[in-house]
Amino acid sequence: MISISELEKIANERLADAEWLIKGQRVDSAIYLCGYCLEIAFKARLCKDANRADFPETSPEFKLHNLKQWQTHSLTDLAKLCSIYGTIKKKHWQEWTLVQTTWAVEIRYKISAKTKEEANDFINAIKVLLKVIL
Repeated sequence: MISISELEKIANERLADAEWLIKGQRVDSAIYLCGYCLEIAFKARLCKDANRADFPETSPEFKLHNLKQWQTHSLTDLAKLCSIYGTIKKKHWQEWTLVQTTWAVEIRYKISAKTKEEANDFINAIKVLLKVIL
């Protein structure tokens, strides 16, 4: 199991990594890490919402704690499980739409035509959403 504080730390580290990658023109990798950062943040929020101290790391742990629906990389599915989803839809729809149209776990297998400016816009959207989620 992984603690909420560790999840939050990892999310912030992945964001810092993404910002560093953009400086080196590694746009695709930066975008991928940003989405991963958001995934981890949603998982920390799920723990908070459920008054859990930690998040399962292995399939047996998810099964043991009856949290199979948490075992996903889908940002949309994770967001819908969180208490703050309504706030995101209501107050941060522009950022959320950018995330949904830009990121999917499968982008790790692709090279995109995204520009540095588009990647920076994506990072800025992630930063806004992280403030709401964490």
